[in-house]
Amino acid sequence: MLSLSEACERNKGPILEVLRQELAASTRVLEVGSGTGQHAVHFAAALPQLTWQPSELPENRWRSMCAPIPGRLRRSTPCSAPTRCTS
Repeated sequence: MLSLSEACERNKGPILEVLRQELAASTRVLEVGSGTGQHAVHFAAALPQLTWQPSELPENRWRSMCAPIPGRLRRSTPCSAPTRCTS
C-alpha cells in the first residue's frame, strides 16, 4: 500500500503556481525532505522541462517514493539525504 499525505494533496496546486514562476529558467530541482514523493510526482508531471530529484533520509523514505511513475516523467531515483548534523 502506498503512503498518501492529505496535506500534500491540498497544497500541491498553490505550490505549483509559485514553482512555475520561480523555476521557469531552471532544468533541475533537488527536493530535500521529499516525504511520500507526492510532490515530486505532481510537479514532475506539471513541469516537464525539469528533472526532479527527490531526497529523503533512508529511515523516513516511503515505498511510494520509489514506485515507478507511468509515462515519461523526468524524475530521478530518490537519493538519500545527508546524515543529520549533531552539535
